[in-house]
Amino acid sequence: MQKLKTWLVSLGLLSSMAFAQTPDFSNDRIYFLLTDRFANGDTTNDLGANPQQPLNWHGGDFKGLIQKIKEGYFQKLGFTAIWITPVYLQTPPVPVTGGPNAGSEFAGYHGYWAEDYFKVDPHLGTLDDLKELVKVAHDNGLKIVQDMVVNHLGYGATLSKTRPEWFNTDADCNASINRDVDCALAGLPDLKQDIPEVQKLLNDAVTYWIKEVGIDGIRMDTMKHSTDSYWPQFFAEGGPADASKIWTVGEVYNGDPNFLSKYLNLGAPSVLDFGLYGAIKDSISGGADATPVADVLSRDGVYPDARRLSTFIDNHDVKRFVSESAERGVTGQAAVERLDLALSLIYTLRGTPVVYYGTELAMPGEGDPYNYPLGRSNREDMKFEGALQAPIAQRLAALNQLRSNTPTLRNGRYAEVCRPYGDTNVFAFKRSQLGQPPVVVVMNNGDSAINFNDLPLELSKTFAPSAQLQEMTGRNLSVTLNGDGNLVGSLPARTLYVLTAERGPGAYSNPENPCIALAKAGGASALVKMNFTVDARSQGNGPLELRRFDTGSQVTYPMQPDPERPGFWKTTISVPKNTLLKFKYGNLNARAQNSGYEGYGEPDRSVVAKEENANVQNVFNFIVSPVPILIVTGKVTKNGQPVANALVALEGENTLFHALTLDDGSYYLPIPAGKQKVRARHPDFGGSDWIELEGAQQNFNFELK
Repeated sequence: MQKLKTWLVSLGLLSSMAFAQTPDFSNDRIYFLLTDRFANGDTTNDLGANPQQPLNWHGGDFKGLIQKIKEGYFQKLGFTAIWITPVYLQTPPVPVTGGPNAGSEFAGYHGYWAEDYFKVDPHLGTLDDLKELVKVAHDNGLKIVQDMVVNHLGYGATLSKTRPEWFNTDADCNASINRDVDCALAGLPDLKQDIPEVQKLLNDAVTYWIKEVGIDGIRMDTMKHSTDSYWPQFFAEGGPADASKIWTVGEVYNGDPNFLSKYLNLGAPSVLDFGLYGAIKDSISGGADATPVADVLSRDGVYPDARRLSTFIDNHDVKRFVSESAERGVTGQAAVERLDLALSLIYTLRGTPVVYYGTELAMPGEGDPYNYPLGRSNREDMKFEGALQAPIAQRLAALNQLRSNTPTLRNGRYAEVCRPYGDTNVFAFKRSQLGQPPVVVVMNNGDSAINFNDLPLELSKTFAPSAQLQEMTGRNLSVTLNGDGNLVGSLPARTLYVLTAERGPGAYSNPENPCIALAKAGGASALVKMNFTVDARSQGNGPLELRRFDTGSQVTYPMQPDPERPGFWKTTISVPKNTLLKFKYGNLNARAQNSGYEGYGEPDRSVVAKEENANVQNVFNFIVSPVPILIVTGKVTKNGQPVANALVALEGENTLFHALTLDDGSYYLPIPAGKQKVRARHPDFGGSDWIELEGAQQNFNFELK
């Protein structure tokens, strides 16, 4: 019997949720917000909040959320669940020493720096306020998903001082073969979940909020940073997050479907789909070839059930989608249309859609506010004036209604119909479920219309010949079905249609389409060959590599020395046109600073893969900081003998301004203008005195003591 059920589910003939062990979130649409940045309903609990400082508390609270629920804000948009950030009492603010917000305080407004797992932070309200929020949400047909953390506490948390043996140390990290688990994330006190007392503390904390407050779901932060052995007991029957009683979505920041699937197999009801996120971000935001989206979906077989995933296009840890578009040169109305495409995709594909607050306004946001001044981050205060009338808000209302009314989009089988070929940037797929009308989604990701009269989309098995097409979100159609049952007409630029019509004879079978054959024959859009050269004369012997971060997980490419220019390294890679590459250079030398990553305190480099950008030339370490024109050179010796791999650095040492020596003891150090103090040192050969210098110098030598 179980084999029959599994077979029927695999064919999309029955809903997988009918046999799921977890509470059903397949029908839900989740609105994710930062409580502190959303709505201030009670100014008496602001407690020193300063909305003019990007890293301080801003005043949003539970009462503000209650007001918005009572006003019907979430309901008018069509959402059924609200994901709120952690409610824990936070550790005190820490001073900001660098970047655009230097001199201000960095507070735990986001909720991830817990001091006490069992107390509500007073900036957000009281425990009774939180209980009222859940009650009001339930009274209005909304679920509450509460963000939680079991990996770490906040900076300087009391428990890290009273029970230091419960936390990973630098020595644990250095000896680890799994640095994700055994090393502190951003220097936060990192708990050892395998210690029985720690496991009990964490389990009791999760149980407390479920029982005390009555939440409907959990968003589990930093899941990959906790030990794998913790999760089976966590989700087991009778466990704190018993998967038969409460839904949990895990944050596993990795775009590899094989890696993500591990956590579903460990018992998590859902994980956030970073694989699909990365593919949509890279291809849809700038109009690149949409093949990466098709490729991610083609790997759904690695999951026990891909419909358990939770899909999204941006969140509080990444650049907002319209800013991704802007980085690729797409702005204004075209960026809004691309945001529409991205949202339309996650609503018509498998998984539970999650939408980040402010998306309804097409809000920009360049990244974490630590790196940006007020007004430019991805965690700005929500603006409600005219929000429900904004074009994307109205589109979201239509998509939420579509999702609610269409079981096939929630649980139906997915089959690819057409992927990009040649210069035609079309992507089409079919969703089908027994007893339900078939749905075909057709997207033009290009910036010019697609004429299907020259190459009709073969839909004759899915839809009846000449049947009347319906666009299920209410859009006016510019395509029809011809007498053969194939799609003809013109699909406008940056447009997605959700189509249904009278069922054809093969509505539940795999489509056969010339687009697939063309794509497999090599018709995909051309690749751009990207040539990277970096001036790494400060980096000693290297070796160097290129480290990409835009793929969902780090991908590295070896670099080769330039035979004509000592100290320069180069490599060439090929990527689809319009890919936004995010990268840094890395030094594999064991003595390299900052774990070998360049640009301490600097953001990732970025470049769009276009022919005019194909030759990328950089200087190691200097990403947004200006490249110094002043250079100091010399040698480091011990008893008159050259010392290789010695560090020559300005005060602070882990700065941009440092150099490693070559085998002959020579070094090449760029420095800023003005008086500087510099020294050399080596763990095996000792160090020199600090020496003051100003301006460019040659033969500036150090003798180690």
